[in-house]
Amino acid sequence: MLEFLLISCRQIPNEYKEYLHEYSVPVEYREVFPIHGEGRLKIPEIISREQAKEDVLMMEYLIRTSYAGYEYWITKGVDFNAFYQGIFENLDKNDSVTTYDLEKELSNIFNNIYDGHIALGGRVHNWAYKHKAAYFCDIIVEKENDGTYKVIDSKNPSVKEGDTFTQVNPEQFLFRTLSSERVKQYLIGKISPVNVYAQKLSFNDKEIEIYFRKSRLMYSEFKDPKPFYIYRLNNIPVIRVTSSADHLYPEMLKFMEAGNELKNEKTLILNLFYHGGGSSYYPQTFMKNLNGNSDWDINWAMTTSPAITEYFAKIDISSIKDISPQYKNWIKINSDKFEDYKRKPVKDWEFGAASGAGKKGTYEGRLIILTNRRILSAGEGMIGASQSVKNRIIIGENTGGVAQFSDLCEFYLPNSKFILRLPRQFLIIPALEECLGYIPDYWLDTNQPVEEVMRWLENRNSYQFRYGEPFNEFLKKNNYANVLPEKFSIVPPSVGIPDELKKFSGKWFGVADGILDNILIVEKIINRHEAEVIYSWGVAFQWGVGTPGWQRYTASIENGILTIRDKKQQVKITYSFNQDGTLNSVYERPGAISKTTLMRMN
Repeated sequence: MLEFLLISCRQIPNEYKEYLHEYSVPVEYREVFPIHGEGRLKIPEIISREQAKEDVLMMEYLIRTSYAGYEYWITKGVDFNAFYQGIFENLDKNDSVTTYDLEKELSNIFNNIYDGHIALGGRVHNWAYKHKAAYFCDIIVEKENDGTYKVIDSKNPSVKEGDTFTQVNPEQFLFRTLSSERVKQYLIGKISPVNVYAQKLSFNDKEIEIYFRKSRLMYSEFKDPKPFYIYRLNNIPVIRVTSSADHLYPEMLKFMEAGNELKNEKTLILNLFYHGGGSSYYPQTFMKNLNGNSDWDINWAMTTSPAITEYFAKIDISSIKDISPQYKNWIKINSDKFEDYKRKPVKDWEFGAASGAGKKGTYEGRLIILTNRRILSAGEGMIGASQSVKNRIIIGENTGGVAQFSDLCEFYLPNSKFILRLPRQFLIIPALEECLGYIPDYWLDTNQPVEEVMRWLENRNSYQFRYGEPFNEFLKKNNYANVLPEKFSIVPPSVGIPDELKKFSGKWFGVADGILDNILIVEKIINRHEAEVIYSWGVAFQWGVGTPGWQRYTASIENGILTIRDKKQQVKITYSFNQDGTLNSVYERPGAISKTTLMRMN
């Protein structure tokens, strides 16, 4: 949740006039069913046609009245009315519908939306987040005086040191990295919303296929004893913060005060890796204490509706442990509006803005911020709040890009018991693109980002980053690579197995959210409802997966979905086919939800 201590206005600012035409529109009141706490109602297997239509109408009502991105996506060509009409036409074909089919239909709304907060929680987690990540290939180039790019380090078998990067329009593949002050050096990479396995590039005026892989930053491990702490390396304070959630209020008090305690330091390293979000009040206050102000370029629009005020009115504050005064006050402000919005139902907006342009703060030192793709929402808000620091350097990779829409409210659909998650705040941040995030000043491709930055600080005149070994050797050396049983066999499906299920047979590979390598081997399809499979995983420290491994399961097959369930580990993994023949996988366990596109392996 992003919060701003700003004076709001009721007139639509110029920044929003392209998307919003009225600051207040009449809507109807319908009782809604907010969800609070950890419990979840059970999803029924089948509901009637009329019940399904009631859920579709509730979804339509909630998105139209309580989703901050509704008007925005209409201007981008999303036809919500046509979408709902198509669902109604399908529902009219039968007297009942499985909740599996309904969930699949409803989640199609996210196909043309880019939003890291909106989601539909059913048997799987359906959301509109499509992160654009950087993929690299173990090649570093340096810009020569004549404008050419010379290879200065390569662990890629197709390219050697001394070769020239001769790609037309090379800028899209150049990612500036740390170097000595006298030169400019670049990692060869590519930004993409899907996993990049290979790319044809030109070296020495010859086009060759270069294999790409995810960033080594994904293997950065921090054994964090708590969400916030400070330690020193070479007498430089390293501030480590992984969350700014409201339930961490006692820790956040210490974090905010640290801004005052550190403002005389010459250099600070702020490590935000894996910051999952929370309230931006705490990072903004930290930055204000450190720097005298936390101004940044941002425009915000907050929508309020009967459903949103009812969501807050039904929160039991007494059940929330360690609630902060700010969040408690936020609940009260919104819940106090419920009766007025119920009596006179409208969807309206409040607007505000802040500018960091030219408003540099008082901190005279150097602030280095370490970033990766798992910095989300309020974590990105902290980067924004640092805009007014005079000497700020962002190092790492682009952040998650989950900030354009924020401040979630959650509602049940009454019959299916699906959970619709809707952000009510619409932000316009000039330096941040949804699903792309903030771009660093310098990119890193190492699993030791803090140590690499320290080497750079100590040797600014002679520093050069080099790869220690090729990526596959890096995985093996550090015990990060996927492992499989010594013996396994893939049994061809029998004649009685339907063709649509036979396609599961074989070996599949994918990278979950660009983070966790995983392999599915469907050894034998036993019958129409069961299959013998092997699931293999790599390493993802931020998900608590520190050791690769594999496990055999008897998976279930229902409605074209293959499902692995591990009750002991509280893991559920579902696999279904995409139209292009790849597999779509959703991995769920407490604290982690991810999606993977898996390709068949030869």
